[in-house]
Amino acid sequence: MALRSRLEVSQRFYIVDGEGITVEEALRFLQNRWMEKRMQAKRKEQEGSENAQTETGDVVGKKGRKLIKKKNRAGA
Repeated sequence: MALRSRLEVSQRFYIVDGEGITVEEALRFLQNRWMEKRMQAKRKEQEGSENAQTETGDVVGKKGRKLIKKKNRAGA
């Protein structure tokens, strides 16, 4: 089994009754799919870095606001 890159795209194009799409249309379609995958990978990467910041104590809200996190005092 070949390893696939997380940004690799593939698509099958079918021709029915002699009607299909042009090479330019197929290329544009694949480029759009590839761009979507790049954007999704970038979004996941950003979410991963936000999660890493949360684990270290820096909490950032969805709109970029820093939130104050209460600390529980043991035996208080």
